[in-house]
Amino acid sequence: MPYDPDFARLYSWVVHGEAEPEATPEEMGFLAWAFRDLAQREVRDVLDAGCGQGRVLVPLAEAGWRVTGLDNSPDMLNICRERLKRRGLEAPLTLGGIESLGIDQGCDAVVAMDSVVCYALETEQLLDVFRRFRTALRPGGVLVLDNWNMLGNWPLLERPQSFGASGPGIKVTGEEKNRYDSFRSLWEIEITADVREGGRTRRFRNTERLRALTIPETEAYLRQAGFTWVRSFRDYRPEDESTADPEQVQVVCLR
Repeated sequence: MPYDPDFARLYSWVVHGEAEPEATPEEMGFLAWAFRDLAQREVRDVLDAGCGQGRVLVPLAEAGWRVTGLDNSPDMLNICRERLKRRGLEAPLTLGGIESLGIDQGCDAVVAMDSVVCYALETEQLLDVFRRFRTALRPGGVLVLDNWNMLGNWPLLERPQSFGASGPGIKVTGEEKNRYDSFRSLWEIEITADVREGGRTRRFRNTERLRALTIPETEAYLRQAGFTWVRSFRDYRPEDESTADPEQVQVVCLR
């Protein structure tokens, strides 16, 4: 479901702790490497599936790729549109969920960052999303999934996590609670935040449920959807073969 308009406007403060977060140099470097060294065609046209406020889309556009954004929240897309405008950038933005994607061989690369595919809670729904991603790619195109390593962050289930952030005219304090439904393999994130802005304080509550995908499971579903050369990576480091649990996992595959 799309976010409440007020929560969408304050999403970056509550979730990322700043007004306009952008993809880190590590994230951008990984995407550039995947586009340059892994794709079997020149990457020009990129689809950012679940682009939100443009955390990844804006720097991709600024770096010179022709980016199209897709998101199911009109409020998030409006914020993304304003961010592009302020930088003198342009990118088509489409309202819709990843489960409604209908592009046919229009992209050289598809990126789905910030655990976007984990919102497909049922297996058939997830497989349909992966098939739609594959259909959207031209032959030799590359898909990059970026998922939070939920099961690698098991200690988060033991205690609530407090957070806070502040900026000109705004202060945010809150708490995050994580729960795991082992029967359906779903991870639930409940965020409660108090936002002090314009002389008044408002409380926001937001609960999200995500599919807790294992790496072998994700790779198997991608192959079932028709992708080839499926590989997984740790925390945007292509050469990292350590045994430590990564915070983020990237899965890259080709059409």
